[in-house]
Amino acid sequence: MLVGSSADMAARRPRSARWVAAPVVALVLLGGACSSHGSSGSAPVSAPAVASAEVKTKEVANLSLPRPYIDKLTAALKANDVSAATAALEAYDAAWGGVDAYVNVRSLSLYQKMQTDLETHIADGLSKPSPDYVGLAATSETLGQRYDDAIALSKNGPALSPLFDDLAALRLVRSDLRIATAALNDNNVAKATAVFNRFHSGFQPAYDVIKARSSGAATDTQNALDEAAAKFAGKASVDELKTSLATLMTKYNVGVNLLNAAARYADTTKTSITDRDLLRLGSLADVEVQLGKSLVAWQSGDYTRAGTLASAIGTTIYPRLQPALADKGSDGGLKKALDDYSAVAGAAGEAAKVSSTNDAALTAVALARQVLVGQFWTDPKVQSFVAGLPKADVLT
Repeated sequence: MLVGSSADMAARRPRSARWVAAPVVALVLLGGACSSHGSSGSAPVSAPAVASAEVKTKEVANLSLPRPYIDKLTAALKANDVSAATAALEAYDAAWGGVDAYVNVRSLSLYQKMQTDLETHIADGLSKPSPDYVGLAATSETLGQRYDDAIALSKNGPALSPLFDDLAALRLVRSDLRIATAALNDNNVAKATAVFNRFHSGFQPAYDVIKARSSGAATDTQNALDEAAAKFAGKASVDELKTSLATLMTKYNVGVNLLNAAARYADTTKTSITDRDLLRLGSLADVEVQLGKSLVAWQSGDYTRAGTLASAIGTTIYPRLQPALADKGSDGGLKKALDDYSAVAGAAGEAAKVSSTNDAALTAVALARQVLVGQFWTDPKVQSFVAGLPKADVLT
C-alpha cells in the first residue's frame, strides 16, 4: 500500500504551527480542478482514464505554487527577521499541504526529506528563543533545492491521474479548518471566525467535488458546515466551536479520503471500466445491503440474525472482493472494519458502539469502491449500473 494513503495523511503535521491562509492558491487549485470537469458550479463528470500531457502540465503548475514562499523564507532568515520568516513558513506550509500528495506518490523518500527533515527542522529552529539564522537559512536553501527536484520529477515522470488535481483542491481548502482550529486553541475567536467564514464562502466548489464521489458525504459535510456556521454566528463558547469544527473536519475528511483512494489507486493505462469491475461493484452493494439488514435486526433485538448476516459477509461476499483489493495492496481496511462489526453484531451491547461500528464498515465499503473503480466512478455507465443495484429496503 502507498504510504500516506490512509486517512489522507491527516495527522502528518503534529506540531503546533499557527498556519495562515493561502486563499489565492486555493482559488487557483479549485478553479483548475473544476475546469477539468466542467463549470465550477457543477459536479465533476467522468475523469479521464489516461492522464494527458495537459493534465501533467497542470500538476507542475499546481506543485509550483508553494515554491516562492521558500525564497521569502530564505530571505527573511538571512535578514534575521523571525516574524517574516515565521509568516513565510506558515504560508508555505498551507500551500504545501494542498499539493504535497504529488510528491508523496512520486517519491516517498523526497517527500519525507522535505516534510519530516527540512521543514520540521526550520519550524523547530524558529520556535527557539535565539534562532540560528545562518543555519536555518542554509536549511531553507536546501528545502528550495529539494523542492526543485520535486518539480523536476513532475515534469519528467509519467503523468498521474487528473484526480490528484481535485485532491489537491480539497486538501488546500481544508487548511482553513486547521487554521481556525489552531486559532481556537489560542482562544483567538476573531481569527477563527474570519478564517471559518472564508472556508464557508469558498466551500461550494469543494462540495461539488465531494458530491461526485458520494452524495451522502457531501450532504453530511454541508450539514456539519451549517451547524458550525450557526455556532459561530451565535457566539458559542470556544469549546462548542472546537467541537463543531472537529465534527466538520471529520465529515469533510470522508470526501477527501474517497478522492484520495480514487487518485492513488487509479491506473492511467486502463482506458475503460470492465465487466469484472462492475461485478465487484455489485458485491460491494451486497455488503452494504447485508450491513443494513444486520443493523436493523440488531436494533430489533434479533441478535442471532444480526450476527448471522454480518458473518455471511466475511464468508461469502468478501472473498469475491479480496483478490482485487489485495492486488492493490488495500484489502486490510475493509476486512478489519467488517470483522469489527461482526464481533459486536451477534450479541446485546451498547447501541452507539454497534451503530458506529456499522457506520465504519459502510465507510470502508465506500473507500473500497473508490480503490477499485474510483477513476471511472463518474462515468455514466458506472453510475447507471450502481443506480440499478438492489437496495436493502427491497430485500427481505
